[in-house]
Order: sequence, then structure tokens, then C-alpha cells
Amino acid sequence: MKLRVLLVLLFSAILLGCLGYQQGANVTQTTAESVRYKEIEVHFYYSPYCPHCIKVEPYVKDLVKKHPDVKFYFCNVYEVMRDNLSACSNKSLMYIYHVRGVPTAIVVYNNTVTVLTGSNKVLELEDVIRCIKECL
Repeated sequence: MKLRVLLVLLFSAILLGCLGYQQGANVTQTTAESVRYKEIEVHFYYSPYCPHCIKVEPYVKDLVKKHPDVKFYFCNVYEVMRDNLSACSNKSLMYIYHVRGVPTAIVVYNNTVTVLTGSNKVLELEDVIRCIKECL
């Protein structure tokens, strides 16, 4: 049942298409339930067929090198939709209901979930990471 709901949500996100520069204006924050994080996690959701994802993926991979203390997880939602759940870590699957389209970066720290949807918001990911690190 959970898998069906997950797949319906993913399918809806893919049908809506990938979110480009103009569409990615929303940033939302919610509280992660009953989990206390000691480090920053970034979950990057993408499709290999989305031109906006292809545009920002090198930027996110560069951040992996710049911030070795941050845990990065990459989730190929196209493969997840095809029932290949191994294309996504269990942690990333836990937050996939926040994904409204691709590309999406979800930053998790200290019971807070920050969702960056669309290529223009994903390109602000390093600013979010720096802001969190300054608060440590």
C-alpha cells in the first residue's frame, strides 16, 4: 500500500514535468518527526531525462566535494517509478513525499526539512548549507 502511494506521488511529479528556472519559486520547511540529526543531509531527487536536472546535477556533485562533512544522497525518481527502489536510499525514500517535481533538493538537519524545488532553488543549495553551518 505504501509503495503504491509512493509510486502515485512520483508518477504525478513526473507527469507534471521537471520544474525549470521560473517554476521553482517555492521553498518549504517542515519538521521531521521523531528523528534527531547530528549532521546535515542533502537528498537530491532527479530524473536522467529532465533537462533542468541535467543542468544542476554537476553543481550538486561539486558540492559533494566542497562539503565532505555533509551526507549527500542521490535519488533517481525515474527508476523508482519503475519499481527499482534501489535507485534511492531508504533515507531518501523517507522524504520522497516532499517531492513535487524534479529537480528537488531536500536538506535535513536538526529535525528540520528544507525543500528546494526547481533548478533555480537547487542552485541556492550551497547558501542553505552555509547558513546551517554558521548556526552550528
